[in-house]
Amino acid sequence: MSLFSIFIIVFACIHIEVYGARWTAEQANAWYAEQPWYFGANFVPSTSVNEIDMWQAFDTATMERELGWATDINMNIMRVFLHVLFYQENPEAFYQKMDAFLTIADQHHIKIVFVLFDECWRADPALGPQPDPIPGQHNSQWVRCPGQAWLLDRSKWPLLKKYTVDVLTRFSNDARVAFWDLYNEPQCSQQVPIVLPLLHEVYAAALEANPSQPLTFGILPEPLNVSLSVFELESSDIITFHSYEPLSGTINQVAQLRQFNRPLICTEYMARSAGSTFHTHTRFFRQENIGAINWGLVAGKTQTYFPWGSPVNASTPLIWFHDVFNASGVPYSTIIRVSMANRNKKPCCLNCGKERAISKCTGCSKDYCYYHLTVHRRELNRQLDHIERNRDIFKQNLNEQIRRYNQDYLMRQINQWEQESIKAIQQTANECREVLMHHRQQYYEKIKRNLENFTEQVKEIREENDFNEVEVNKFKEKFKQIQQQLHQPMNLTLHRECIPLVHKISIIISSGQFISPDNIDNYTKWKSHGSTIAGGNGGDNQMNQLYFPQGICIDTDNDHLVYIADYENHRVVEWKYGKTSGRIVAGGTGQGCRIDQLNSPTDVIIDRRTDSLIICDAGNRRIVQWSRLNMTYLQTLVHDIDCIGLTMDNHGDLYVSDHVKNEVRRWKHGEICGKIVAGGNGRGDELNQLSCATHIFVDDDYSVYVSDCNNNRVMKWMKNAREGIIVAGGNGPGNELSQLSLPQGIFVDHLGNLYVADSLNHRIMRWLKNAQEGCVIVGGNGEGDEMNQFNCTVSLAFDQRGNLYVVDYNNHRVQKFDIDLN
Repeated sequence: MSLFSIFIIVFACIHIEVYGARWTAEQANAWYAEQPWYFGANFVPSTSVNEIDMWQAFDTATMERELGWATDINMNIMRVFLHVLFYQENPEAFYQKMDAFLTIADQHHIKIVFVLFDECWRADPALGPQPDPIPGQHNSQWVRCPGQAWLLDRSKWPLLKKYTVDVLTRFSNDARVAFWDLYNEPQCSQQVPIVLPLLHEVYAAALEANPSQPLTFGILPEPLNVSLSVFELESSDIITFHSYEPLSGTINQVAQLRQFNRPLICTEYMARSAGSTFHTHTRFFRQENIGAINWGLVAGKTQTYFPWGSPVNASTPLIWFHDVFNASGVPYSTIIRVSMANRNKKPCCLNCGKERAISKCTGCSKDYCYYHLTVHRRELNRQLDHIERNRDIFKQNLNEQIRRYNQDYLMRQINQWEQESIKAIQQTANECREVLMHHRQQYYEKIKRNLENFTEQVKEIREENDFNEVEVNKFKEKFKQIQQQLHQPMNLTLHRECIPLVHKISIIISSGQFISPDNIDNYTKWKSHGSTIAGGNGGDNQMNQLYFPQGICIDTDNDHLVYIADYENHRVVEWKYGKTSGRIVAGGTGQGCRIDQLNSPTDVIIDRRTDSLIICDAGNRRIVQWSRLNMTYLQTLVHDIDCIGLTMDNHGDLYVSDHVKNEVRRWKHGEICGKIVAGGNGRGDELNQLSCATHIFVDDDYSVYVSDCNNNRVMKWMKNAREGIIVAGGNGPGNELSQLSLPQGIFVDHLGNLYVADSLNHRIMRWLKNAQEGCVIVGGNGEGDEMNQFNCTVSLAFDQRGNLYVVDYNNHRVQKFDIDLN
């Protein structure tokens, strides 16, 4: 019989005095029934060597980035270690940092478990610069809390109790805190006679604070002291345990803990070389509804990817011991993303949620019970009827549009230019005619006067009848001169000026985003329920699937073609409307940095001048061009840029957002460095700053609109402006109509109205020009996968008829919302 089994028997016979009101099993189980399945990791930023380093440096950029990666694999909880030294130094400053961290985590839908005390690793904690990690050694600079000196000095214990009471009281009703882990592995110091009394003091202080969240102590599989483990079990509202064993040992441990009839959460597991892995343990924990929190999120200064006991200067192990991602966000194993994304749900009917006899729809690959499969088929028939009705309406609209094409806005402009040009030409011609006719009239009048004078002179001399040869010869010469005047040129020429009388016009086909159609106005509404036009079959790499899609663009010459940046599949796919699968048009040859590969593309646009796709290849930090005519013609346009979004203006100039430099640059053809047109003044929330610039849009006036993601606002930078203006949001994160939460994709119509993918509010908003708040046009019905719901909206686009397309990131699909003609 194991020592663990013995202590279970002893527990039934021994009563250790505890303080206050522990939750009953019924209360604990009722709380757990309201929680999601908790799946997460023990968190310390990769840039920190221990928990003191984490709270001292407080590297929020790394925290935001790495918690974002956790969200990518559906993690929803993090276990985080506190330290009393910060409380002793400045309690309020410490609370502010805790609150700031909770806010960052909450933005990623992650709850936090705070650990108050810890008996692992180095016994001499101190504030100030922390030592560098010892090369090759596992967790070489992790420190205990409170540390050996305070543990032995009972005069410090009242401060430890006050720390416990104050911290728990401060956050006692904070929904961002999942539960409190009071003391991590007190057995590890091997000073149980000293530690156990402190556990009593800490627990009494926690009960005094009376938080709304449950309390717990982590149980080890082989306790070093029976009385200590009995106290931990008898004091915990929910039972948390650590398990670094192979699955068989974990299964035995769980079986022994089940008899206490309380919720179970494993707060430390995963030691790959010891047989504890994601692949083996998370499947078991999910099936048993046991929360799963592994050790280590991102490999960094803690060096917990090395095994316990690794020597100094050990080589990086082929098999990591702990940790999920490397410092660039690449998972240690592709199993992590593929399996985790699909492990959060048991097979059950999509409609009723019950685990009964299940059938899978061959089209959408979703699970239904037999009854709801029939309902689903009826719904598909209804949708097909709806498509046919829309087809008939579209046919009428098409015929009407063909009939009215001469009244089109651009056609009216062309006709007006023609009339104005003809008028200008006719006016100039008439002016020239008047000058010419006036000059000619004067010229001929002069000849007539000369002829009349000549005639009078001849008449006069004939009447006198007194003339001779000399006079006759004079008349001959004079008449000859008059004749010559008639045949002489009038010294008139037609002068052509260099200033054009008529300016030539032409039709420019936009190289970037499509300018919205005239039939969208301030009152346009879209149907509340969309239809899935791409993906929606779970996140994976089959041709009927997408895997965390991001950017989207629509071929305005052919609304049937939609291009999608398929982020986790490292490809761009072309999807024809009505088809059940897409076609790879860029990438798709595995994640990599070759010219024919992509690495996590985030956006795509069409360059019509070259008939090519321009792609934001974010993982490779470059902008690449792929010809649509010849898929072997590839080139890199921009190097070394932390790009997220891109667009083109009507002259073909390229604009790219840089989320690290917090700026937007414009590249004219042939430029190497580009010009900053928004931001570029460091990270911040001033009007001349940005904080994580993501999606962008450029209007006809060359004003640049930027999703200022971490500032929860959209900024407009007019041409040559030195600072922007807030056109949406800017009132902190939230779901009020005046707020945004991590805005992503944006679009501006011909009236200057702004459309925003409000990602964490799972909605698309329209902000009328100069409005102080927006309105929800689709979504806003909570996080979900119904046809009127989203799970993180990241991008949007419109087709030529004004129908709206939305990239639904966590649902791995693209939704289309038709204009509501009613």
